[in-house]
Amino acid sequence: MSYWTHPLCYPCWEERVGTDRTPVRLNPRELETCCRCGYPTNSGIYIRASPTELPECTRDHERG
Repeated sequence: MSYWTHPLCYPCWEERVGTDRTPVRLNPRELETCCRCGYPTNSGIYIRASPTELPECTRDHERG
């Protein structure tokens, strides 16, 4: 499993995981960029994945 934690917008969550699962949402500190589509998001959804799996990941967020 990857240690990279990436912000994801809700539409990208639905495309990646499906509509039958509800994401756990955290309170984001600020507006972030979705690592999958590149649009701003404050969804509070984060996933662990390799940056190579997410085309819009700029790798400028925390690794943890």
